[in-house]
Amino acid sequence: AKFYIGSSAKTRKLALGFETEMFGKNVSEMKKDIEGNPYLEWNIVYNHEMALADKDLTIMDTLGGKHYFRGQEKDGKFVPTLSDGNYKLEKWDTKESRYISVENISKYITFENSQKLILKLPERNTSYKFTYATDLVQDTTTSGYSNRAALVAEGRNVLTADKRYEVVDAYAWGSA
Repeated sequence: AKFYIGSSAKTRKLALGFETEMFGKNVSEMKKDIEGNPYLEWNIVYNHEMALADKDLTIMDTLGGKHYFRGQEKDGKFVPTLSDGNYKLEKWDTKESRYISVENISKYITFENSQKLILKLPERNTSYKFTYATDLVQDTTTSGYSNRAALVAEGRNVLTADKRYEVVDAYAWGSA
């Protein structure tokens, strides 16, 4: 899914020379951790050059179905496992023409539960990439895993990016 703001629906090219969109999401092929448990890796990208650079922005990400953010329940509250690369926020460095890690991600990310997170973008005029893993519960009734991100400005959804990962006959792929 592609979303554009402004008078024309055209993509912009960053310094790397590839086309980009204002707000988008993609998903990896299903992977297995060292213990053989299945997971998906998701990416959400926000390009500040497209619009809204004058607003404070958050990303609300909601999972559907049988997959969960990495972490555990403690005393009735979800506690994310922020270590081990499970959650990574990077900002676009225009001088370096590459993404660089944002330190202390815990300052910007909160979890309502194991299927909903809120990420406050640290700076208005910066492009970001947020990468994270979700653990999967596989059973014979699960045919896919859905994920919806919303870009929120001033308390209202500005854009959404939906992605669904389909499981078919033991083979899997990402779809828009």
